[in-house]
Amino acid sequence: QLRSVPGVADVTRLMGAERFGTAAVVAEATVEALTASGRAPSQALVTLGSHPDPSRAWPDALAASQLAIRGGDVMLLTAPDGLPDSSRAVLDSLGVDTVTLVGGTSAIPPSVADGLADDGWTVDRIAGASRDATSVLLARAAVEVGATLDHVLVVSGGSYADALTAGPAAAALGGVMVLAQTDTLGAASSWLQQQRDDVGFLRIVGGTSAVSPAVEAELQAILS
Repeated sequence: QLRSVPGVADVTRLMGAERFGTAAVVAEATVEALTASGRAPSQALVTLGSHPDPSRAWPDALAASQLAIRGGDVMLLTAPDGLPDSSRAVLDSLGVDTVTLVGGTSAIPPSVADGLADDGWTVDRIAGASRDATSVLLARAAVEVGATLDHVLVVSGGSYADALTAGPAAAALGGVMVLAQTDTLGAASSWLQQQRDDVGFLRIVGGTSAVSPAVEAELQAILS
């Protein structure tokens, strides 16, 4: 179907043996694109890629996409019980000094951090008390590397689909993305109120079953 679209010259596939391998292949393609533009990755972001509870396997990775794109970083996935060989191989080839783990110790345990540190990397961690709190920390980190609050995208932290597309959109707009709870804005509320003079457009991504009218009212109150 893609090949039949007018103007499509070629269709390629990036894939590994499983999700970790696919993330590693995408990371390698990211490095190639950065190199072609005269840049190099400054760090590697490592996020959780699987969990016995599937709802816990994706939030940090999707929220981290805005920082990875803005900072020109490489993002890799880890399993809860250790860093897969495919992710480790990319790290070994990157030539970066810093690995930033995204998510708390219940997502990525200290043993993963200790293993990376023992192998010579400087290990940082971006983690909040909840998935929406972590998303705020990631948005703040994106601001530190050039993003602004002119465009703030607010998406549900309860399902992955809207955040999957909103992270790259936020980066393309030069803005940030935060995760909301269904019926309350959550951790982003106090941060956006503190930064209200810098906030431009607040955009909710998703319908009212994903982000409720109550959250919309909170956002309108911040702007007023």
